[in-house]
Amino acid sequence: MKTSRFRPLTHLSILLFFLLGFSNFGYSQTSRPSFKQKFSAEDLKKDLKITRENLEKLHIGLYAYTSKNELDKAFDEIEAELDKPLTAMEFFRKLTRLNKLIGNGHTGFAPPKDFMDAIRESLPKFPIEPFWDGENLYVIKNLSSDESIKEGSKIKSINGVSSDVLVKKMASMIKRDGYNKTYQIRRINSDFNLHYSVLQEITDTYEIEFEDNSGNVKKVKLKGLSAEKIDENRFARYQKRKTDWRKTNEPALILSINEDVAIMTIKTFEINLIKQKKQKWKSFFKKSFKRITKEDVKHLVVDLRNNRGGQPAPTIKLLSFLHDKPFTLYKSIETNIEELPKQSYYVDDGSTETFKDTKWVKKGDVFEPKDRDVFKLHKPSKNQYQGKLYILINGFSTSATGTLTGQLKSRTNAIFIGQEAGGNPYQTVARQGVDIILPNSKLKVSIPLVLSVKDVNFENKGRGVVPDHRIKPTIQDKLSGKDVEMEFTLNLIKSGSGLKKK
Repeated sequence: MKTSRFRPLTHLSILLFFLLGFSNFGYSQTSRPSFKQKFSAEDLKKDLKITRENLEKLHIGLYAYTSKNELDKAFDEIEAELDKPLTAMEFFRKLTRLNKLIGNGHTGFAPPKDFMDAIRESLPKFPIEPFWDGENLYVIKNLSSDESIKEGSKIKSINGVSSDVLVKKMASMIKRDGYNKTYQIRRINSDFNLHYSVLQEITDTYEIEFEDNSGNVKKVKLKGLSAEKIDENRFARYQKRKTDWRKTNEPALILSINEDVAIMTIKTFEINLIKQKKQKWKSFFKKSFKRITKEDVKHLVVDLRNNRGGQPAPTIKLLSFLHDKPFTLYKSIETNIEELPKQSYYVDDGSTETFKDTKWVKKGDVFEPKDRDVFKLHKPSKNQYQGKLYILINGFSTSATGTLTGQLKSRTNAIFIGQEAGGNPYQTVARQGVDIILPNSKLKVSIPLVLSVKDVNFENKGRGVVPDHRIKPTIQDKLSGKDVEMEFTLNLIKSGSGLKKK
């Protein structure tokens, strides 16, 4: 069978790109700006012009959620503000205002690598691990030198800025798909102190206003701590290190069965990462559904929380066991350009390899892949699952995972539980594209090239799949480590209802 050379949704989930949104992959400049170096207004305007021209020429989804007039106005406003010398970080924070307008999770702006290295390693950071529940910012772990600050206390303000204003400001600066809001909050909650340093300020001390559980309010001054010291305090106080599952021996794909209930946890669809875990995704799905059929499972819970995507092939394979008819993944695939222009500031990090390997043909004002094999029908697999299906999602269910949620919504009777998925289920403009190092400020700009519209039965509303049952953890849930989404799902199954919320 012919193999398509076009892989429109490679979704390379580089950890830092998706966890932080500030990828440092592919930096190749030999000279880097000093941390406090300021650049002239003229040089910054040149960088802004390069950013704008490349976005306008290359980004096929640039005006998906904001009109050209509105985006032009935003660029003009930023240019007007470049009337004095600024540091790279000051310039970066101005560019992040574009994230909300562009509304694309694969488009991003990143500080220079030496800035990010210093922020991660040596610069003082906010020494508390907080949790924003939508209304209040709470202390989850106190990693400061002041042990009197209790878990569960409300953080009313930081350095004179109320928590509500601060979180909303930071969220507005973070990239997202369409009008989604769950992804940004998930990002802030996952690594608040890093995001505070990057998006708000870098400071030696923090004046924090707390409200304890008795309603008593007090102000304290805390010294900012390095990442190493924060981790030392975390281990000493909580006997835990901050580690990502990717750096542990934890598998990427897990199946557990208890009587007639199966739980399938899929942490990633990134093929190389699954291989690193010494697992084979094709074999996993084949064996899992054979076992599910043999053990007469009536309820299948597929946990896609915190799965930030990967390649489409594993998602197609999974769907083939959950949908009993042939299906296609895409309605259309388009790009603005037939081949990449040559620019000295482009970074060759492999992100354009698939694009270059694809033969593009003109159709109207855009280009489509000449190889139509990408639109082929995918057949159902043996051992089709026939029972009730429950899908757990949250703001980190993005990229290829966001695409899968749309397919499941369109083609199955799955019950979705959790928080709105962070990825757009209708269309993506994927990361496959151009990475730019701006010649003066050395900021990095990532511009995806390919628009993929999915074969789903709903229109683009700029939202991720919205759960049938929205489950929102409380501060008490977070402090106790309670998995409220899973607990709700299992109780729903136990109750015998298993019905979608009307």
